[in-house]
Amino acid sequence: MNKESNELACTKDAIIYCRMSSSIQDAESGSENQKQGCRKFAELRGYKVEAVSGGRLGGKQ
Repeated sequence: MNKESNELACTKDAIIYCRMSSSIQDAESGSENQKQGCRKFAELRGYKVEAVSGGRLGGKQ
């Protein structure tokens, strides 16, 4: 792969997807902490966060 095509493959945009797998994690503070951590990670590496999404996955209740 030449340098030019490698550069085209790299972007600086990010989409954050937060996943809560239990009702304990699903508390608002847990979700917000995860979003903030992901935003900080992206910021430190020079990514622009385009969107934040997420949800709770089902499982044993």
